[in-house]
This record gives sequence, C-alpha cells and structure tokens, in this order.
Amino acid sequence: PQIPETVSLTPEDCRKRHQYIQSLVGHKQRQSPLGEPTNREEPAFVAISDEFLDLVREGKVEVVHGRLVGVDEDGTLQINDSQALSDIDHIICCSGYTSQSHNFLPPDMLSTVDYHAEDDFCPTILAWDTLHPSLPGLAFCGMHRGAYMGIMELQARLAAGVMSGSLSLEEEQLQSAMKTSQTIRNSTPRAQFPHFDYPGFIDTLSQLCYGDDYPKYNRDVGDLIVPAFYQPDDELSRKCQLEMREEIERGQDGSRMPKVVLQSILGKWSFDRHIVHLKTKQVERIHGTVKY
Repeated sequence: PQIPETVSLTPEDCRKRHQYIQSLVGHKQRQSPLGEPTNREEPAFVAISDEFLDLVREGKVEVVHGRLVGVDEDGTLQINDSQALSDIDHIICCSGYTSQSHNFLPPDMLSTVDYHAEDDFCPTILAWDTLHPSLPGLAFCGMHRGAYMGIMELQARLAAGVMSGSLSLEEEQLQSAMKTSQTIRNSTPRAQFPHFDYPGFIDTLSQLCYGDDYPKYNRDVGDLIVPAFYQPDDELSRKCQLEMREEIERGQDGSRMPKVVLQSILGKWSFDRHIVHLKTKQVERIHGTVKY
C-alpha cells in the first residue's frame, strides 16, 4: 500500500513527473502548437485522449494559449493575455463544480471547517475530506475534486462506520489528517488535483475502513487500481480482476492493431506508385495526396 499519501511536490518531484510524461508523448507535443511546459519545476497538468494531440498537429483543432476571462455580448471571447476570439459558434463550459455548502450549513459550522467558498481546490479543512473532530455528527462525502467514485464510496463507508460506532479513530489520526488537509490548501504551487496521489489516498481510506489487509488485489508497484478492488465483495473484485486481464490480453493479441494503424496515419500523405501490368508490360503511374 502507498501510505502515507503524498500531498506536496518539490521542484525535483515536478521535474521527474514532466520527464515521465514526456517519455509517453515523445516528440509529438513538442512539434505541435501546444508546445511543452516552460517551467518544469511546477506541477504538470495532464489531459488524456487518444486523438487530441494528433488532431492538433494536423491543424484540425486550433490551440489558443491562455485562460478565458470573459464573454462579450456579441459572443467574443476575452482571453487573459489581451487576446480576443470572435465568430464563435458554440461555447462548452467545462468548469467543474464549486462547493455550495454555504447555502445550507450555518455560519458556526462553516467557521469550524474553515470554509472558503471561493477556493474550489480545497474549500474545507477536514480529515480525509470527510470528518471534523469538532463535528462528530456531520460528515462530507464527495468533497473531493476529481471523478473518482471509489474515493467517494470509501468516504461514505468511513462516515457510516464512525457514526455507527463500528469504526474507532484515534484523536492523533484525526489531527494528523487535519494537518494534511491544511497542507493541501497551503501548497504552492498547487497540483492539478488536491489529492494527486490517488493510490495513496485510496489506500489510506481503505485501511481506515477495512484494516491493514487492504488493498488485497493490488499491493505491488505497477498493479492496476480500480474502485472494485476497494470494496468488501471479494467475488466482485475477482470478477473485475479477471475482466481486466482478458482486456489486456486482447490488447496484445493483435486484434486492436487496425485501430492503432488508422490512428497513426492521421494527416496528409503524398503517394507515388508505378504499376506494371504482367501481360502487356504497360507501366502506369498514380500519384497524389491523401488526407486521413
């Protein structure tokens, strides 16, 4: 298990992560309008896509560096470095979620959890984003930035266990987790996600809920991490493990090769072929360009 969770990054940590990500994308990003990060001592921000980078390289997606700061009445987009984009047909706002706790919790509770409504990175100071030692009858589930349903289920199990009395936490554990939350809020520069060490966070929660023998199915470096391994139904965990092994095997038997080849030839290609007819010995030339 990867415990304790890593919650801060040094410049050297950031450099290592940039180097690893660069080893995955190779020269593609460097030779595209995206470019590469200029400061590798700051945390890396990553998006995962099968096709986006190739589409950028081929000019199918136009890249604008900057952040949206406003939209004019005529639909013009204002970018933070004084750029303006006009003739925009549609805007898709991928803004995520912001905490709305101030709409239903009383001021004294908000003060207790040190609530910052404007801070969508770490709006509350809580143990494991779930509990506060001064509010034993209150728990938060889902106060976790990132679409990680396994984390949220474990937060619910932790809250239910503590409130029912089936789980007992030491005061030292709670205070240590509170300090971790404060460290995350005060981190500079901030990582892409508050709990960027997903394995460390989910391993920590699983041991709090189930004991030291968790996780059961991914205890070694390089093992797969999926929410099904972090719940008490062993049959479901084994079924998931089997399905993932089968999927990996399918990825190695060549059945996925056509898709990989088609993705690799995205772009404009020139061709020039000479065809010799066996009977007449006539030679024909075919040439041109093909776009994929």
